[in-house]
Amino acid sequence: MLSHLILPLVKSSNNNKEAQFKILTAISYLKDQFGIDRTLQLIGLSKQLYHQWALEARLNALIHIQSYAPSAIPNNSNSRKLKK
Repeated sequence: MLSHLILPLVKSSNNNKEAQFKILTAISYLKDQFGIDRTLQLIGLSKQLYHQWALEARLNALIHIQSYAPSAIPNNSNSRKLKK
């Protein structure tokens, strides 16, 4: 279906986080209409790779947030101070 058109983009985005983010965004819109399994099949992306990209995107977002607001996410030293 669409996979022959999108597959080259998916393959070339292995090391391109911006392209991965765009693909993840498209998946989030499509999965509401077709379900995650059908969406991944249409795009030609495996569940394993989808989950890996999604986890990396969440981790990058968390690191980005923490770099701008270090006090927003307590680290171990801050949580120890709170317990005392």
